[in-house]
Amino acid sequence: MKNNKTLQNYLLSSALALTAVTMIVSCKDKNENEEPSVYTSAATAAPDTTKINALDPGAAGMPDTATVMNATAATTTNKAVINPKKKGGKGKTVVIWRNIAPGTKYEIDKEGIYNYAEVMPSFPGGQKALEKFIEDNITYPQEALDEGVEGVVYVQFAVDEAGKVYTPQLKSDKLGYGLDEEALKVVQKMPRWNPGRIKGKNVKSRFELPISYQIL
Repeated sequence: MKNNKTLQNYLLSSALALTAVTMIVSCKDKNENEEPSVYTSAATAAPDTTKINALDPGAAGMPDTATVMNATAATTTNKAVINPKKKGGKGKTVVIWRNIAPGTKYEIDKEGIYNYAEVMPSFPGGQKALEKFIEDNITYPQEALDEGVEGVVYVQFAVDEAGKVYTPQLKSDKLGYGLDEEALKVVQKMPRWNPGRIKGKNVKSRFELPISYQIL
């Protein structure tokens, strides 16, 4: 009897084991043949970089916030803004400071002028001194004040190895009302700058100066 009971237990255990193996294989085959679920865990799903919002600077594969801001700031298309409520107001000019976008490469043109330098050219005395120079030497055209015209003029110029400022030119759409001419005139009056430098050597380099006209 004891031997028969032992044999029965053995056969029962074997049958259960065989059933379990069959169920596992069956489930595996079924899963392999099924279509994958359209619902994927947000925690484990790989990001779909093709659907990333291009305006999201923190998204994978997108430039950082500073790059986006500099790219936006580099736009020089500008139109005059006419505000009838500001006609006859008091004019003010403001220098807009911008940074070079990360990753910008040195390039030299046929005139031997670099697009930018490791150490950018600078006004003697620094930013505050340049702002004061602009404020003291620029005149908000009366025609623009009378019409309530505001806007930004982008002036690009070169600074040579000795710091001389030359070839100022507009790099934006003309605002008119004498605003463009006044911005060019004040740049032409500038004293020598501290020249740009690359690897410790003075070089010819370009500088772009946005001047904002505002009516208070």
